[in-house]
Amino acid sequence: MIGDVTTTYRAISRVQIAQTGTKLTMEEHLCVVRFESDHSEARSSLVEGFVATAPPLERHARLVHKGGKWRLDASELIEIHGARLEHPDKDALPTDPKDPRVRDMDHDGHPGLTVNVAGLVEGSVHLVQRVRTLLRGLVRSADRIDGLITWSRAQ
Repeated sequence: MIGDVTTTYRAISRVQIAQTGTKLTMEEHLCVVRFESDHSEARSSLVEGFVATAPPLERHARLVHKGGKWRLDASELIEIHGARLEHPDKDALPTDPKDPRVRDMDHDGHPGLTVNVAGLVEGSVHLVQRVRTLLRGLVRSADRIDGLITWSRAQ
């Protein structure tokens, strides 16, 4: 037994922002994804095709002036990896790889999203997941916003 393992997920995206007044539309293009584990016996990674096939994401936000400061307030973004759902925010995630909603997101020939694992156990896991992200931040300058990303994941 190896005990608790902490894995840090790092993603770099190119974001194009269009602004109309205080409303923002952000189009995110994924460039790099890395998992960093604090234990050598429990590592994971995505297949190479994931970044190349990840569709751009559109996020909506607004700038809010409060207390003499401008803040970024983005609406919740819901991503479904490995399936297409009619109602991504509330439909149950498929559990059967033959469910017609499941798709080969990373084009590796397997259903869902493939995560490679290495360490004590070697292999691949094919999954469907829902990721919810929320952005909040303080506008520091015309080209800098400092804030937090709150996210949750269900598989």
